[in-house]
Amino acid sequence: MLQPEKGGNPQEVKDSQKKRNASVELVDEVLALYKEWTQLGFQQNQLQKDVNATQKEITTKRKNKENADAEMEKKKELDQKVIELRPKVVGTENRMKAKARAIGNIVGPKVPVSDTEDDNQVVKTWHPDGPNGQFEKKT
Repeated sequence: MLQPEKGGNPQEVKDSQKKRNASVELVDEVLALYKEWTQLGFQQNQLQKDVNATQKEITTKRKNKENADAEMEKKKELDQKVIELRPKVVGTENRMKAKARAIGNIVGPKVPVSDTEDDNQVVKTWHPDGPNGQFEKKT
């Protein structure tokens, strides 16, 4: 719903937030965090691919009884980078989801919009026993 590149319309969500008297900037913050999260996730995946390729080189050299110390050092460095990046990815995702939860549902076109409870319109009344139900007036 938020991502324009996936067919979403962030302006519709912003308009809905405005009708709710909620923060419109929240939508932009969520989009920015989403972009950061996807970039960090891409970096993490690339590093993991490099780790796997290095591990494959190490395996090949070991099978051929060659020295693989340089590849082992490279793998240790890559593993450390993956470990350092993982909390950033998770933290960014958690912040994004927390902010996204603060965005309300889309306000429908038939919903009356009002700033306070005092301005609310009575759209429909309901009684548990039906419109002809008996009830006691409290004094």
